[in-house]
Amino acid sequence: METDVLVMVHPLGRKGVYSGKLFDYLATNKPILALCDTDDVIAELLKYTGAGFVACESDIGDIKRAIIKCYLLWKNKEVLPRNWDRISKNSRRSQTQILIDYLSAQNILM
Repeated sequence: METDVLVMVHPLGRKGVYSGKLFDYLATNKPILALCDTDDVIAELLKYTGAGFVACESDIGDIKRAIIKCYLLWKNKEVLPRNWDRISKNSRRSQTQILIDYLSAQNILM
């Protein structure tokens, strides 16, 4: 909680895979800087929730621009406006409840 920005490195080639760390990061009120495929699910989720910035892990200019955005937030003592309703839908608790409801509807849970 003492950090000013949370960095997530998600290597190319792991497309379509979320990291559990991302969901932990979403629960904080810190900006997330994701170095990943800009067309991947991680980038999509950060844009959907407004929780951070995305930069292509192999594009130095893109990374620099994202770092500058994070720095300006810190310098100006601003908080990144997040969509907490969307974030709460992606919490472990919420996702587990969705799974339980699905399994119950399929009569898999007894």
